[in-house]
Amino acid sequence: MSGLFFYRGTSFARLFMVLGCIFIFFLTLGMIHLFRGVVHVLKGSWNGRFCVAVLGTDELAVGAARRLSQNPLTPCKVACFVALPSQASAGLDAPVLAWDRLDDVVEVFHCKEIVVALPLERLGEIHKLLESLQRLCIPARVVLDLGQGVFAPDRIFDFCGLSLLDVRPYAIDTVGYAVGKRIVDIMFSVLALLVAAPFMLLIATIIELTSPGPVFFVQERVGLNGEIFRMYKFRTMQVSSNKESDTVWTTSSDPHRTPLGAFLRKTSIDELPQFFNVLRGDMSVVGPRPERPCFVQRFQRDFDRYSARHRFKVGITGWAQVNGLRGDTSIEKRVEYDLHYLRHWNLVFDLKILAMTVYAVLLSRNAY
Repeated sequence: MSGLFFYRGTSFARLFMVLGCIFIFFLTLGMIHLFRGVVHVLKGSWNGRFCVAVLGTDELAVGAARRLSQNPLTPCKVACFVALPSQASAGLDAPVLAWDRLDDVVEVFHCKEIVVALPLERLGEIHKLLESLQRLCIPARVVLDLGQGVFAPDRIFDFCGLSLLDVRPYAIDTVGYAVGKRIVDIMFSVLALLVAAPFMLLIATIIELTSPGPVFFVQERVGLNGEIFRMYKFRTMQVSSNKESDTVWTTSSDPHRTPLGAFLRKTSIDELPQFFNVLRGDMSVVGPRPERPCFVQRFQRDFDRYSARHRFKVGITGWAQVNGLRGDTSIEKRVEYDLHYLRHWNLVFDLKILAMTVYAVLLSRNAY
């Protein structure tokens, strides 16, 4: 309308402008009420499925839990409290876990985030506490009791009157990651599946004719925030027990590989069905490679920063893979490259990795 107002080539009545402004005003009001209605409907069906845990059991923790659960827009369900060492608890509305049961926050209560309500006099313990929280694979946020008149805008945001410090800011919290990356994932996956569909059908037929067993190999892997999902691949091995495939590390001399499977693994063609995982939202096209649960538990014990790689969606290809860290290579190096990707992520970086993937697949000596 602004363009038309200054464009002299077309004549129109002033009434058009007046009615247009009135229409936009009421349309804006309508969209606001529509948004509120959708949120209200979602709240009714949501039933607090976004679970959080509160670290702390004192008055500060209780107040934080109340604000989180009573937020009118996106109420959270406080699934449990975790008592700090030497901290008493009584009269809470959710189960209280002892400090040595910290892992139950994810494994039993399935919390998506943990809110640290640390009293001001215990802020000196924050570093030690955050180190202990790293193995949970979920974001940690700290409640700040700053007192009246204190305002610190850097890395601190107000959430319905609750001052929160994002102690581990990652790109996953940005709109660019949540929306932009997902749009690219869907567009790229649809295009890849359409182009590769005839070739995938041919591979499936050959597998069916040359090796007894299913065409696809389905295996549990650990994804975003430590959640388990079922990942798809073309089957490249002879059929074996789930226990063996889930716990045995694959080597270049693995006798279970089929003749076609060796070629598929070498060229990474066996990964093509994972584009269906991308469309489902389990994976991204670019991200840290997903690992089996038993190995994740082992690596979390052996490598301090391993859990941080689960802040991002896992991917079909990643920064570590295009730098030659595939197959039986250093896990410590992979973690280093995955964390570099986590700190420097942007869409241009993703496109660079995709361009490098073709070259890396053709020349990789570590794929088998």
